Amino acid sequence: MDLNELGAWLFQPGVRDIHRIETLDGYVSSGDEPHYTRWRQGLPVEVNDAWQTWLTKISQDAAVGVTRRRVHVMTEPLTQHNLFECGEQYTRNSAAGERIRVMTADPASRARIQDFWVLDDQRVAVMIYDDAGRFQSAWTPEDPQPWVNLGWALWTGAEPFTSWWAARPQYHGQRQVA
Repeated sequence: MDLNELGAWLFQPGVRDIHRIETLDGYVSSGDEPHYTRWRQGLPVEVNDAWQTWLTKISQDAAVGVTRRRVHVMTEPLTQHNLFECGEQYTRNSAAGERIRVMTADPASRARIQDFWVLDDQRVAVMIYDDAGRFQSAWTPEDPQPWVNLGWALWTGAEPFTSWWAARPQYHGQRQVA
């Protein structure tokens, strides 16, 4: 699947549970890059129209019972991009209604897990990124059940983002200004 096909796959009508597993130290996306650049420059990160549309979508979905879950498997110390995600994106997405959890793991353990999406515990899309974190493609496994099981195991073993982040004040406001 290319990015457009993945978008259509993710936003199928009738989906009630959307579960995202992330494992990378950083992602390159045209929508996030301006925010990340401002953050790296030490400037305030402002929510633009596209980001507000996304936050509104999260809130509206939550209001009608659609569950959005995310687990990010990270290593510590956090990368600059992970600091940006936690301090800017995850705080806002959580407030909008996305249920986010974080699991810390050693690099070798994390490397054995790919990024993937699970819809309604039935459909899976496994993500492929280049070394910089740019989306390349996605594929759907013939048997989604091992991926569904892995998603639930990671969810169960991960800590809710708000408590995980609160327990790590050393990261709050930390950034290397470029």
